Formats: sequence, C-alpha cells, structure tokens
Amino acid sequence: MTKFYIFFKSVLLILIFTFLTTFVSHAQDNATQITDSTLVKDITIKINDIPEETERLGQRIIKLKEILKPSSNISEVDSLLIIASTEVNRKKDSLYIELKEITRRDLKVKKVAWLNYRTRLKGYQEVLKTRTDNISEINDEIVQESLKWSKTKDKLVSGSDSKDIYKGLDNVLVTLQDLLGVIHKRLDSVFIVQSGLTEVVLKVDEVISEIEMTELQLQKDYFVFDSPPIWATKIADTTKNNINKAEEKISVKQSASNSFKEINEQLKEFISLNKLPFILQLLFILFLFILMRRVNKNWNKNINELTNPIEIQSKIVLTSPLASSLVAGLLVSYFFYDALIPIFGELQIILILLGTFFLLPKLTNKRFNVFLALLFLVYVGQTILVYITSGLSINRWLMIVSSIILIVAFIDAKKVIKKSPQHFIPIKRLFKILSPIYITFLIIAIIANVIGMTSLSNLLMMGVLLSTVLGIVINLTVKVFASLIVILFKVKKTSNIEALTTMVNATHKRIQPILVWIGLFVWIMFTIKAFDISNFFISWVNDLMTTKWEVGETVISLGGILAFIGI
Repeated sequence: MTKFYIFFKSVLLILIFTFLTTFVSHAQDNATQITDSTLVKDITIKINDIPEETERLGQRIIKLKEILKPSSNISEVDSLLIIASTEVNRKKDSLYIELKEITRRDLKVKKVAWLNYRTRLKGYQEVLKTRTDNISEINDEIVQESLKWSKTKDKLVSGSDSKDIYKGLDNVLVTLQDLLGVIHKRLDSVFIVQSGLTEVVLKVDEVISEIEMTELQLQKDYFVFDSPPIWATKIADTTKNNINKAEEKISVKQSASNSFKEINEQLKEFISLNKLPFILQLLFILFLFILMRRVNKNWNKNINELTNPIEIQSKIVLTSPLASSLVAGLLVSYFFYDALIPIFGELQIILILLGTFFLLPKLTNKRFNVFLALLFLVYVGQTILVYITSGLSINRWLMIVSSIILIVAFIDAKKVIKKSPQHFIPIKRLFKILSPIYITFLIIAIIANVIGMTSLSNLLMMGVLLSTVLGIVINLTVKVFASLIVILFKVKKTSNIEALTTMVNATHKRIQPILVWIGLFVWIMFTIKAFDISNFFISWVNDLMTTKWEVGETVISLGGILAFIGI
C-alpha cells in the first residue's frame, strides 16, 4: 500500500508540475503579445528626439557597413569549395570502381577518409550559418528601424502641413533602404555558396551510404567459402618451382614497400585533417604525466607503510607515470576523434599494450605478464602481417598459429587468476565466463580457416583478440583513474587526515565500482564493434525501442517507458 501511495503521489506531482508549466508558458506568451503590441504603438520617435536618433542611427550604420563588408571566411570557403567539389567528384568515381574488389580493411580506411571530408564540410557549414545569422540579425534590425522612421514620418505628415519637418526623414529612409539592398546582396552571395556546399555534402553522404551498403554486403560474405581448403593451397605451393618462390619473395618485399608508403600517406592525411584532436591528445597525455610525476615527488610515503588497497594501487600507478599516462591518456583521447583509420588506431593500441605490459602485472600478479606478452605478440604480428603478407597463402598459416597462441594465453591466464583471485576482483567472473567462449571461437576460427572460410576465421580471431586486449586495457584504465582521484585528494594540502581517509575509502568502495560499470559499458561497445556486429546491434536496439503494445486505446512503447523513467 505504501509503494502504491508513493507512486500515486509521484504521478500527481508530475501532473501538477506539467499543468503549472503550461499555465506559466501561456501567461508568458500573453505577456509577450501585450509587450509586442505596446512596442508597435509606441514605435514612433518624438519630434524633439529626432536629431539625437538621427546621429545614433548614423553611427550604427557605419558599424553595420563595416560588418557587412565581404567576409574573408566566406571567400575562403568559396575557394575551398571549388577544390573540394572537384576532389570529391574525382574520388567518388574512383571509389565506385574500387568497391567491386575492395578489402574490409581498405573499406574502413575509405570510410574514415570520407567521414573526415564530411566533418570538414560541416565546419564550413557552421561558418556560413554564423555569417547568415549575423546578416539576418542586421536585416531584422534595419527593417525595424525603417518601420520606426516610416511611422514617425507618417505621424508628422498627418499632424503638420510643413514639408520641412519630414524632408530629413526621407534621407534617413533612403539610407536604410540602400543598406537593406547591401544586406540582400550579402545574403544572396552566402546562399549561393551555401547551396554549392550542400550539394557537395549530399555527394559525400551518398558515398558514405554506398560504403556502408558495401560493408553490409561484406558482412553477409562471412559465411561463404572464399578460399580453397588449406590442404589444396599446400599442394599448390609444393608444385611451385624456384622461380615462383623467388617471385613470391619479391612480391612480399614489394608489398611491404608499398604498404609503408601507403601508411605514411594515410597518417599524414589523417593528422592534417585532425590537427586539433591530435594536439589535444598529446597535451592530455602530457598533463597526466606531469601530474603523476609531481604528486609522486610530494607523496614520499613508502608503499610498505600503506594499508588501504586503493592507496597501494595509487602509489604503484605513480611509480610508473609514463605507462599510466599512456594507457589512460590514449584510451580516453580515443574519443577526441570522430573516426580513426586502422593504422592510427593500431599504433595507439600497440602503445597502450606496452604500457599495460609494464604496469598491470605490478597491480595484479607478475605471472600475468606471460598472458600480456602473448597478446602483444599476436596483435603486433597480425598488424604487421596485414601489410606484408596480405593476400598470400602464408597469411592463413600465420592466422592459425596466432589462434593457437591465443588459446594458450587464455589457458595460462585462467591458471594465474585462479591462483590469486583477489588481484582480479573486477574481471575474474567475466573472464571465467568469457574464456571458454573465446577459446571455442578460436577453435572455430582454426577450422574455418582450414576448410576455406577465411573471412569468418579472421573475424573470429581478430574479434577475440581486440575484445580481450581492450577489456584488459579498460580494466587497467579504471584502476588508473580511480588512483588519479586518490592522487587529487592527496594533492590538496588543506584536507585534514580524517576527511582525507573518508574520501579515500569512498573512492575504494563507491567511486571505483562506478568506474568499473562505465568501463564495462565501454568494453561492450568496443566488443560489438570488434566482432563487426555494430550495425545489426544498432538496428536491433532501434527496432526494440519502437516496438509498441496496445492496451485498450493506449499505445505503449519500450522507448516511451525508458523516456518516462529518465524524466
């Protein structure tokens, strides 16, 4: 009964609040209407104030003419638009030809490039929108001034037969009309550029849509036999003569050389298009590093003297400031970018893995570095092989070896966690559930590779690898950020010992668990993306949110229920 009463009371309060909000809104609208009507009635200028108003208006017109001068930003956008339009048309035509035989990896690179194009064009649209809004505000101001001076003239004409009274007003009205003409010209020029920009944006959106459709088509090809069985490949390889083997070596060298040049170009283009996020990322990592070094100098207490687990964890984090700042800084700054090209993301993950390899065993168990070393070996190996042996038969054998190494890594990690579960409290249950599933996926990947389903094999193996790597990294990042909170408390010299102890305990018991749940959510998002099911997941969630049930005349949807709970 008490719960029903509380629920009824809450609903009643919501209804009263809604009614009051509506009432106040109507009252404000009525007040606004009354104010507007009052302004219209009193809009004319008193005859004694005309000289002063004329001087004020003259000074204001001088300022507005300065603002209305052709904008250098608009001219820059207009000139860049011509280049962008030509570049988009050229790349669009070449892309449509490449889409017939493009790999998934190259498709991701292309998609990121076109997403960066769209981001840059959206920036141009913001410049144009700002200019349009400014000119529109000036237009409204001048229209209002014209109306005021026109009504003043009409009032004076009706009240006096003397033409000298309103001759000066005609000059003001002519000046205002001339200024309106300049405003309309500026608006027309901006609208022309805006129209051309919109056309280019639509072309870019069309290309992105085509890329996404190709991605969906490639996803359907995961369960097809896209290569001959591996024993057939072996027989074919044994029949090759020495000349063919020499040609294959040359092909590997040529592929590596071409890949290096391509990587260099991709990185240069990506960084040039993302200068601000890249600089912010470097500054963020540098800030974390400096903060940890500074606090470590001030916090001279020996780690053996500490008793609280979160303080011990924080002190360990401080002893490795470079590794800590790399792991936390790179993972968080990942969200500074709209999209990452594969090579840039891979380089960041390699750096994060290096930091994790040196820091995580100190926070958990030194034997855990075997698992991390195997993960690092497989990830770096697969990243290099993509650029060197792409399309060659040896790549399939190396994928099988990588899957076997990952299976060994999971078995070893399971033993380490079982021996010291107290060091792996946030992840031990999840790891216990996922490790047999991921081992099964890897066995399926090996079988799929052997029988000729290489796309499925690569998806499962890389999905398991990325999901595991990012899970470990996110777990470490949670520990680092919980430690940073403690570190910030330690920096405050004004806090007394009792208050500091309370905050440290709260961080250990309350804040760190919240960070764990946030990390779990981020890991799920990364895992969905790693297994290439993000499109299906988003579509499923959208369908779920729009699912409706009819209860009598009332229509209920899950999205509506969640929105109500959120409110």
